[in-house]
Amino acid sequence: GAQLQLAPRLYPCAPRRSQPFRFTRPSMGTLPVYAYSLADALSAINYHPPNEAARLFKAAIEDAAAEFVCPITLELPIEPVTAEDGAIYERDAIEKFILMRTSQGLALRSPLTNKPMGQGLLPAIQVRNAVERLVRSGAVGGEKAERWLSRLKEEAVREETHKAKAGDVRAMLTLFSHFKATASSIGVC
Repeated sequence: GAQLQLAPRLYPCAPRRSQPFRFTRPSMGTLPVYAYSLADALSAINYHPPNEAARLFKAAIEDAAAEFVCPITLELPIEPVTAEDGAIYERDAIEKFILMRTSQGLALRSPLTNKPMGQGLLPAIQVRNAVERLVRSGAVGGEKAERWLSRLKEEAVREETHKAKAGDVRAMLTLFSHFKATASSIGVC
């Protein structure tokens, strides 16, 4: 990003009240900012020190990731879908919700807004990719990210188990390796 610098002709001398602070940004040129102190001048141009800027950036990332949380499971989705109400859901959770409502003969309503909605679900591949990048890069951390990674591993084991039951020898070997490593890590073997 662009760094904020005091213009050389005023730095390092503290300007008098009648002199403006001058800041140089490559994208904006030199900006005269009239203020009584350096803190006021920095505030006037919406400058944040590096650690404050990093905190604000991290908060913005966390807020963006919160938009991906399934309103039913309250987790980051492994297999996100977009329902007809426009919200992102975990596929299993919204499918169970739709099945429950329709099997009881109830009108289908959005679990988020309680407005009528249809049964259509669209895969949200971009959401899946964004969540994966946010979690794997460490941009989103904490319990939600840890649970997402754990659920992702469980899903992979389920898929391999399904393949192994169908006779896939590679899947059988993968499962054997996984269970052997898990057993040795907890001291069973």
